[in-house]
Amino acid sequence: FKEFQKIGEKYGPFDIAFIDTGAYNQAWATVHMMPEESVQASIDLNAKVYFPIGW
Repeated sequence: FKEFQKIGEKYGPFDIAFIDTGAYNQAWATVHMMPEESVQASIDLNAKVYFPIGW
């Protein structure tokens, strides 16, 4: 999802990013990010601290 990179370039860097990390099964990939995707999102957002969250 390249929009995170666009957001990071326009509004970053961010002190902290709270990012959904709830998919541990490919069946959930359409509604949650896999852990590696949320890590990449924090990098793309240029976040100083990454805080994974799940509901």
